[in-house]
Amino acid sequence: MADDFKNDASAWITRFKALFANGSYADVLGFVQFILRQKDYISPDFWLKIEMALRDGCAAYRVLDEDTVIPITNEQELGCGLIR
Repeated sequence: MADDFKNDASAWITRFKALFANGSYADVLGFVQFILRQKDYISPDFWLKIEMALRDGCAAYRVLDEDTVIPITNEQELGCGLIR
């Protein structure tokens, strides 16, 4: 319920750390995609920071159209011009 919300940053940080440490790929990337779609609350280049983290981590995922996380299944998809 809305009246149960606690504005406690340390509690949220603990929850997010647990998600990233123990969550499935679907949980983590779904959360990242949710955040990317909150355009009014994130910096315009936040998607690029996520994209670079995925590339630097050699993840098989990329950011499409600045707000969608997609799997990359082959080298051709990297060069197709869809990935920004």
